Amino acid sequence: NDFIQTVEDSINQVMGGASAYINITSSYSASKDVNIIGVGNRATAVSIVLPKADTVPPGKSYIVVDESGEASTKPISLIMPPSIGNNATLTINNNSTSITVYSNSNRWVQI
Repeated sequence: NDFIQTVEDSINQVMGGASAYINITSSYSASKDVNIIGVGNRATAVSIVLPKADTVPPGKSYIVVDESGEASTKPISLIMPPSIGNNATLTINNNSTSITVYSNSNRWVQI
């Protein structure tokens, strides 16, 4: 898929090398070793929970991509715990789109 390749190429350019990628089809707690989370064909909406913002190095980023093009009927919720306070949530509900966030050590910030 050209869209996915473009996302991976952009991350590689920013990160200076290959990025860790995982494809998921159900809710997932994000590993600190992963940068790109591709969401494939799924039965229902999914949630992705990121690590607390202060438990990863500043600048740690995640790209979450609706690879299957189902977000309008099976949304993807990105749950982002800050170092303190309530979780922030972003939702992908447009088909074949993505969200990119990074940690500033206090909270997750959308790019």
